[in-house]
Amino acid sequence: MSAGVAGSTDKAVRAEWARRPERSNAVALRFMAWVSLRLGRRAGRVLLYPIAAYFLLFSAAARRACIGWQERVTGRPATWRALFTQFPAFASVVHDRIYRSTTSSTASTSNCTATTSPRTCRGRAAG
Repeated sequence: MSAGVAGSTDKAVRAEWARRPERSNAVALRFMAWVSLRLGRRAGRVLLYPIAAYFLLFSAAARRACIGWQERVTGRPATWRALFTQFPAFASVVHDRIYRSTTSSTASTSNCTATTSPRTCRGRAAG
């Protein structure tokens, strides 16, 4: 496949993803924020696994997108295990970005990104 075709396909996938409505609700988001801010980041992360399992099982569009991505990247069929690994990883990145943007320790975590090793960031962020 040429780079031009692949690039236009990637743009179409991103555009389609952006048009999807939010599947959560205000009560669930407030609860997650409360747990993360009052009980700590680790407590909030524990909740990510059942949330990720829910989306893996009941969001066919997200599941198809992840299957397509994994098959393009690995060159082999996606497994349920690989999907269940990817869903919490994605949720964890989103959770960390939200958590860090709402805590006062954002200045000390500015060098910690989704691609930074957890060992590098350990001790810089609460939780």
